[in-house]
Amino acid sequence: MKLFMHIGIEKTATTSTQRWFRKNRDKLLDQGVMYSEVLGPETHRKLCLWALAPGTEDDGFQNNSIFSEQDKAEFREKLVADFAQEVEAARKKGAHSFVISNEHLHSRLRTVEEVQRVYDFIAPHFSEISLLCFLRPQVDVAVSLTSTLSRDRWVVKPAFFDSVDAKNSYFNYFELVKRWTTVFGRDHMVVLPYKKWPTAAQYLIDRLQIDVENTQPIPRINEAVDIQVMAMVNTLNLRKGGGHMSQKAFARVFLNKFECKEKISIGPKSARRIQARFDKSNAALISEFPELTVKDLEPSWKKYDRPPNLWKLEQKIPFPDALFQLVRIFNEELLAQELQTSVAMAQRAIARKNISRAQDLAAQCQEKISQLKDARYVSGRIEAPQKAVRDMEKRIHDIVSGGKG
Repeated sequence: MKLFMHIGIEKTATTSTQRWFRKNRDKLLDQGVMYSEVLGPETHRKLCLWALAPGTEDDGFQNNSIFSEQDKAEFREKLVADFAQEVEAARKKGAHSFVISNEHLHSRLRTVEEVQRVYDFIAPHFSEISLLCFLRPQVDVAVSLTSTLSRDRWVVKPAFFDSVDAKNSYFNYFELVKRWTTVFGRDHMVVLPYKKWPTAAQYLIDRLQIDVENTQPIPRINEAVDIQVMAMVNTLNLRKGGGHMSQKAFARVFLNKFECKEKISIGPKSARRIQARFDKSNAALISEFPELTVKDLEPSWKKYDRPPNLWKLEQKIPFPDALFQLVRIFNEELLAQELQTSVAMAQRAIARKNISRAQDLAAQCQEKISQLKDARYVSGRIEAPQKAVRDMEKRIHDIVSGGKG
């Protein structure tokens, strides 16, 4: 079975590709193409987490309820076993191709040693491996990245663009490709211009001759954040509570709900100046991969004709403390409602004897309870769910141990 591993880069419609594969997973398997579920239902971030150097911290661990070093060891051991079972099951169902997709393989794995860990994880299972890397002009990636950073509650200021250069491993494609080819070999790397292939999904549809007649269309996802909204996020500084998990729970802002009326604009002079910083490293990459051309990594300059508006990122919104308090109240209420829903779902899973599902939901409940212990406005509403979860955990234990549940 052949593996196609899509390693990014970020900001090349990776979410569109991953969502298309997730929504069409069963229909694709009928055509002999397996999209991993063990590594993640949509994006395969667990592979990136598995490959990180020991001791490296990543928010992906917290998002998967992995906190201690023991948790990490158990996670890594289980993922190896589960992935081996998934590949074997796909092979038995007649799959000829296996697909993995995660853009964090580009952005989070920064050493040859970490890439080697990816190789060690996947190589035993496949007869052939193709790495797919889609490349977009660096200045385009940088502008798009500002929306992602703002959506993740980071402060984005004009000075961000000072760090967009070839010294930054995130933007240096030559160094990125070098890391992966050092481990996998030059013949296994396929570099593709984003200009020609706006989604990896379309490339794989063509490459694997997938019949899309009965599949859902590739989604178009616009993730741009309005610059006024970015200024609001900057003023609120929602990460000022630090990295504490309970504080992060109260700092969510649903930026995808805001209408984007004015995108960030850096202006034509800045755009050309930033892209010129990569002339040397891009030329080195093109010399190694002659299928790429200079034009493949040259922006469409027309879209930078608008005057710059970066000064708007420095605007201060009135009443920031009151707005921050409103965000926290809203999110505490939402988290309390989510806890009640998770409790009800866990109770239903127990009633249906779906113990694995009940255990997962009970763990989610405990995490939400832990977060709500820091709540200021709904702190009195966790006593009943706490008791319900304790009762559920006892019932789960009784069922698993063979007692009466």
